[in-house]
Amino acid sequence: MNDSRYDAIIVGSGMGGGTLARALTTQGKHVLLLERGGWLPREPANWDTEQVFQRGRYGVTEQWVDGIAGKPFTPGEHYNVGGKTKLYGAALFAARDMNGLPVGLGRQAAYYQQAKRWYHVHYEPHAPVIARISDVFTGAGFRPEPAPIGTIPQQCIMCDKCDGFACPLHARRTPKPAASNQPWIRGCARCGPASRSPGCTATTPA
Repeated sequence: MNDSRYDAIIVGSGMGGGTLARALTTQGKHVLLLERGGWLPREPANWDTEQVFQRGRYGVTEQWVDGIAGKPFTPGEHYNVGGKTKLYGAALFAARDMNGLPVGLGRQAAYYQQAKRWYHVHYEPHAPVIARISDVFTGAGFRPEPAPIGTIPQQCIMCDKCDGFACPLHARRTPKPAASNQPWIRGCARCGPASRSPGCTATTPA
């Protein structure tokens, strides 16, 4: 860190922290982004089911304690730059009802639209088997819709290794700071997006 003055300090570089960092830097704010995890490597094991799920290659090794039984266990958590957006299935559903919350859905509309642009939210046609199921539900009076997803169509090959896997093709949309055209996984391991985003300094463990 080469400067001790920031307009905002954000803990966590996942969906929430990363999006907020981008929004603030877009407004010219000077942001410090803190992330406890390092950078996910781009390697063949990204798509290896045994490595990812059976051996927990990218998961945490620390032990948590069950608050009810009092027994230790290894949680299915990941600490890395980009948070769970590096591993999620790219489905980006918007809330349809915010009744009871301090900020109503109507006031959030503009922010939802901005988020959709940042994350390239779009709809892919149903696969044939899903389309047939969708037709059955439509005939029963329901209104099924394709899931809104945040992928880059030019890079996504619609593989079966999405949810739970890191994408070596960088086809999944993840948070990134303002003025950056690259996914965070390609950033500098020490200073991350600070090298590309004026106003945003990120720090990760050495």
